[in-house]
Amino acid sequence: MLTPTQLEQLNKLIDSKIYGFIAKNISIDQLTPEQIKVLKSIGVQVDKILPKDLLTYQSFALGMISGAIPKSTLNATNYEAFKKYIGSTKMIPLNSYEKGVIRSLERQSLSDVAGIGNKYKKTIGEALNTSERQYFEDTLRRNIQEGRAKKESLRIISNNIAKELDSFGRDFDRVVQTISHNAFTEGREAFYVKNYGNDAKYWVDVFQGACTWCVKSYLTGGIGSEPKVFKVGELPPPNANYGKKKADWVVTKPSSHPYCRCTINPLPEGYVWNQDTQQFEPPKDFKRKVERKSKVKIEFGDKRYEI
Repeated sequence: MLTPTQLEQLNKLIDSKIYGFIAKNISIDQLTPEQIKVLKSIGVQVDKILPKDLLTYQSFALGMISGAIPKSTLNATNYEAFKKYIGSTKMIPLNSYEKGVIRSLERQSLSDVAGIGNKYKKTIGEALNTSERQYFEDTLRRNIQEGRAKKESLRIISNNIAKELDSFGRDFDRVVQTISHNAFTEGREAFYVKNYGNDAKYWVDVFQGACTWCVKSYLTGGIGSEPKVFKVGELPPPNANYGKKKADWVVTKPSSHPYCRCTINPLPEGYVWNQDTQQFEPPKDFKRKVERKSKVKIEFGDKRYEI
C-alpha cells in the first residue's frame, strides 16, 4: 500500500502543477509567498513570467482588438501576430476599469483551477480506499498469499490513479479554453464601454449546433432567429452558475459552459435585425444618434484603425 509519505508526495506534485498553471496563465499575484517558494524549488523562474504573456491578459487584449478591426482582417490574422502586437509598444495601455476587469477574471479563474487540484487529491484518496477494500475482499475470497495480495492491491491503486490522471491534461485544456473565452468576452465588452459608453448594447452570435442552453439564453426563437439584446454589465459572469444545478442556472455572458464558442457583438444604436443576412444592420436613411466616445487610433500590421 502507499505510505503516508508517498501520498503526501503525490499531493505535493498536484499542488506544484496547479501553482505552475496559475503562475503561467492567470497571474503570479494570485499565489502566496509559500506557493511561489514551491515553484522556485522545482526550478520555475517566476521572475521571468511577464503579465503580457499571461493567458488572461492576452485573451482580454485580443477581445478588445477584435472589436476594433474588421472581421475580414481578424479572420486572416493568426494568433502569433496578435501576441506580437499585444507585447509591442503599439498596444494601447489598459485603463483602471479594464485592469479591474482582468483582476476579477483572475479571481474567477482561480476557483476552476483549484477545483482540479481538489478533484485529483480526492481521486487518489478514493483510489486508495477502493483498493484497500478490494485487497481485503480478495484475500478472504481467494485465500491467496499475503505477498501476492499486496502486489495485486498496488496494481489496482496504480491503475485507478493512472486512469484518473490521464484526464488531468484534458481538465487543464478545458480550463484553458474556458478562461480564454471568458477573458475574450470581457475584452470585447470593455471595448464597447470604451467606445460607446455604459449604455452600449450587444447581441450574442450563436453558432449552428450550439447547445440548447445557449440557444434558449441568447436567441428569441431557436437557431436562426433574432438574437436577444443585452446592455453592457447586464449579464453576470459565467461563474454565477458555478456549483448550481442546471435547473437553477441564470443567463450569463459567454462562455456559459466549457468549450462554449458563442461570441458577443456590438449593437449600434438604431440598427435592426435582417433575417436574410442574419445580422443587425442600419435601416435606410440611417443617421447615427450617438457618436463614439473615443477617437483612438490603433496600428495593426500595415494598417491603422480608429477605435
